Amino acid sequence: MQDELINMMKSLKELTIQKGCEVLRLKVRRYYRWLDRRPLKPKTAWNKLTPVEEGAILKAAKDESLCDFRAAELMVYGHETKEFYSSVSTIQRVLKRNELQAPYEVPRRKRPKKPDIRHLMSQPRRIFSYDATEFYLTNGLRVIVIPILDMGSRKFIHFGARVASFRQNDVTDIWDEALWKEDIDSSLLTALSDRGGQMKGTKTKLHLIGKHNIRLEFARPYTPDDNAWIETFIKYMKYHPECP
Repeated sequence: MQDELINMMKSLKELTIQKGCEVLRLKVRRYYRWLDRRPLKPKTAWNKLTPVEEGAILKAAKDESLCDFRAAELMVYGHETKEFYSSVSTIQRVLKRNELQAPYEVPRRKRPKKPDIRHLMSQPRRIFSYDATEFYLTNGLRVIVIPILDMGSRKFIHFGARVASFRQNDVTDIWDEALWKEDIDSSLLTALSDRGGQMKGTKTKLHLIGKHNIRLEFARPYTPDDNAWIETFIKYMKYHPECP
């Protein structure tokens, strides 16, 4: 297109360059810039990887003594041996182009499994379910209640109440009270709860597993159906007219 316009301007000898540009709706400066244009030279990045360096990378990647090296480790190896100098991303592209790198797989987080406790519900004193809920009194005071329910016999075992705060020490104390009250063999017992910080804390685990030898089960996150029995019990407890 540019060459055609330049030839057309040269053929218009009866008109000046300025008049010809006005007819063609072309700026005069652009016309002169087109006349003075120079052939384009291929642009090459100053830090482009040379064939020698690429060969050194492939040689290091195929070396059996370096086969366990990742791209970052190959970069360090190349800089230390002064065989090649390149970035980690460049080495990754070279390895991928030559099919020397395994395809990247997005790591998947393991999802918690649903607790398998149905077989324990056929007998009493085999699985206890517990959770924490809060009430607000008329004066605005926050009270946390922790009920424990025997899922085999549907018996209400014990509960604890705390004011304003609820910590791992409170969980361990309430369990000590419940086990002393029921006088049962805790080695056959399983405790089911949600994944609250007080229930899943290190201190709570060490106390229930280490001292009482209780097996712990946790409901899946955001899945109250896994511990529906204690959730239902708490609902009725909250709607009871005598609740605080």
